[in-house]
Amino acid sequence: MRKKDTVKKSMMFQYNHYTDLERKLEKYATQGLFLESIGSYFWTFRRGEPKAVHYTVTFFAEGSIFHPHPTENQEVYYDYAEASGWHFIAEHGQMQIFMSEEEQPTPFETDEGEKFENIKKCMNKSILPVYLSMLVLFGFNIWTQRTSITLDPIRYLTSKTSIYVLAMYIIVILMYGMQLVSYVIWLRRSEKSIALGGGCIEKEHRTERMVQKIFLCGMYLLVLWFLFAMGQQAGLAIVVLSLAYIPIVVFVFQKILQLMKKKAKSTMVVRVVSICVLMVTVFAYLGGIGYWAFRFDIGNKEERPYRTVEVVLSANATMDYEIFSDAIPLTAQDLYPDASHPDYSYEKEMEETIFMKQTYYYQGLYPMKNPPPEIRYNIVECKMDWTFDVAMDYLLEVEEWRTETTWEEVDATPFGADKAYHRLYDGEATGTYHLCYGNTIVSLFLEEALTDATTEIVVEKLELPR
Repeated sequence: MRKKDTVKKSMMFQYNHYTDLERKLEKYATQGLFLESIGSYFWTFRRGEPKAVHYTVTFFAEGSIFHPHPTENQEVYYDYAEASGWHFIAEHGQMQIFMSEEEQPTPFETDEGEKFENIKKCMNKSILPVYLSMLVLFGFNIWTQRTSITLDPIRYLTSKTSIYVLAMYIIVILMYGMQLVSYVIWLRRSEKSIALGGGCIEKEHRTERMVQKIFLCGMYLLVLWFLFAMGQQAGLAIVVLSLAYIPIVVFVFQKILQLMKKKAKSTMVVRVVSICVLMVTVFAYLGGIGYWAFRFDIGNKEERPYRTVEVVLSANATMDYEIFSDAIPLTAQDLYPDASHPDYSYEKEMEETIFMKQTYYYQGLYPMKNPPPEIRYNIVECKMDWTFDVAMDYLLEVEEWRTETTWEEVDATPFGADKAYHRLYDGEATGTYHLCYGNTIVSLFLEEALTDATTEIVVEKLELPR
């Protein structure tokens, strides 16, 4: 069949919303599109003359993608459907789809209680475990995010990757949670309806479908943003490999299924071999990406110019260090007259999300004996009041076991700040400060405590308000 005679479509469906699927397929038929086969990603429709046909979606608990061929009971079921005027079209696991061109076809599933039990068995066998597994998996991933947030909330809230991943986790949980709740509601209402002599609940779920589409659009946007951010940091190669991961794994899985079925292997052999090949493919692919990235330095894209210095660590060991030349407003030379070394690394990095923006500055050297002074300072711009509170709680937190460290609120006037905090170690002043300007926090990590003169320099160089 020529390629132009078929159309690929992505179809969203749930087992308990089978009537929605039937109506959608019948609508496509009036547009000249007739279901031909069901793939992993898309359903294939054959073009033809528009006409009114009927589709019915049924469920058979014995069905499985691992069966090399239809079971004996399925063959009997198909023959019974054919005798009733329904032609088998396609299957997807335990779901079978039949079509009839008769104006008023004879239903071949007349026992509503049996239909209900079939759907419930299929859901319990294949769909519910997926729903519950996804909820547990992604719920656990969100729960584990607490560790990252607790260890360094500023880094977490300024990391695009962390926020994107968290947002995707939440969307997935909401999607599967909504589908699970919808199924439970359908289950309870259908049970009551059948008990009263009626049938399974059949209604259009337009609102639910609209919400699902919104969730999916949100997911797609997040994935695109995530890949864009990844491309900026890691390069095009990593993005391409990431996009190709799922299609390649699915392709290998499908091919091994087809090969096993062609050889007429038993269901158990097909299941074991296909799952083992799938696992090997996943580990091989991810391992190959890791090796390739390490071997050819992919994923370490660095747009900032730098030079490399080889440092002798011992008689038998050397190490290369990257020396950057970023422009930073405040340098060690501004504060310490003796700060001089040809291999100083000047570094500036910035991360920003909808919650915070952090700009990190550093001037320092590779490990050496008696190094010249180093400085480090961060500017955190909190875009919401609660993120400012979270940041300050973290910055001023002192572990219980560090009894020698305390924070002291000092006069903020010399800095022109709203508030200023100075860290003490065993009662002695250190070079660590946190300065608050509205919802902006300036953190200084210096070699020694500031004097009146060096305070003036810091305020001037960092252009802090007074």
